[in-house]
Amino acid sequence: MKKSMLVHIAVLVSVIVTGGLLISVSQSVRRAERDTVRLDLAIEQEKEALRVLKAEWSMLNSPDRIEALAKKYLGWDLPEASHLVSDPKNIEPAQDEQGGFMPAALGGQEVSGTPMVIPRKPAPPAYNSASNAAREESE
Repeated sequence: MKKSMLVHIAVLVSVIVTGGLLISVSQSVRRAERDTVRLDLAIEQEKEALRVLKAEWSMLNSPDRIEALAKKYLGWDLPEASHLVSDPKNIEPAQDEQGGFMPAALGGQEVSGTPMVIPRKPAPPAYNSASNAAREESE
């Protein structure tokens, strides 16, 4: 009788522990589902904000808007046909004192105290097999 009573108590304790674990797991699942829904909502809000920002960026960078702003604030206008060069070979780049090239449109004038100079690219090193072989031997 003592054995059967101990078995019944052990079964009862295991049922209670199993029930407690089941409730704990179900609460964890519900909490995870709530978090998932909240995160999905936050993701959708961020996607909508991104769509709005992309639309705003497209509007701010539209060529018509930039042209209107350039006319309004800078006094710039669209180039006329007489401003365009028919043959790019007719343009000779100007050089400054250091050997750099200046845009032909500037003609050597300075803009706000700084000359507009396009630096010359350094010449690539000449390949000389004898000097390379000597360099490899010394290393």
